[in-house]
Amino acid sequence: MTKIPKKRKYIYIFVVSVILLLVALSIVRVSVGNLYTFFPNLKIAEDLVFRYTKFVNLSWLSDIIVLLSTPLFAIFVVKRKLYNKIPLYLVTIAIFHVLRAIFIYLTPLADPHPFASGWGLGVMPQGGMFPSGHTFTVFIFTLFIIREEKLRKLKFWPVLFIGLTIIEIATLLLSRGHYTIDIIASLFIGFTLYTLSSKYLRKYFVIQDYKTDITDVDV
Repeated sequence: MTKIPKKRKYIYIFVVSVILLLVALSIVRVSVGNLYTFFPNLKIAEDLVFRYTKFVNLSWLSDIIVLLSTPLFAIFVVKRKLYNKIPLYLVTIAIFHVLRAIFIYLTPLADPHPFASGWGLGVMPQGGMFPSGHTFTVFIFTLFIIREEKLRKLKFWPVLFIGLTIIEIATLLLSRGHYTIDIIASLFIGFTLYTLSSKYLRKYFVIQDYKTDITDVDV
């Protein structure tokens, strides 16, 4: 048994969490890229919400919200000094993308907007894949923020991200960026992963007082 500074242990855990996230993103990227190779004749599925709403090209707005949510969440983490929880956040997101890579092939759905060549900003293709990565990204940040801000009187950050989540869902549906089931599944999976990671992964990926404390680990 050797005593290792918690700051050093945090660095180990942080590196591992970053690697896990990068691997997960690579896996889902390959899955999305090869979907039409395995399923060349995908057809657009029926969606009740699409039937009773008018198409509005707001894909650019849904993209902006997703792209801004990450730096906004990073600013929140810095302001609240939540550095020791970053590995937990990264691992939770990584698990979702691994699940998404699997579900994409279990429930292959064609892009609900077949004329869209990519996101509104042309960053990545929005394939109408199950579940919605757009929705999950903003929603999981919202859940993490609500947890950290629950004891504070000023609720600026939770209100901001709840608003972003609602707008993200609305713009995705109106622009046919994702099916309704994609979005509902992302909310369910996001909340489930948030609950499970907070309960079971917290002790492995959150280092308390890592700047000064010492922890005993086997090396």
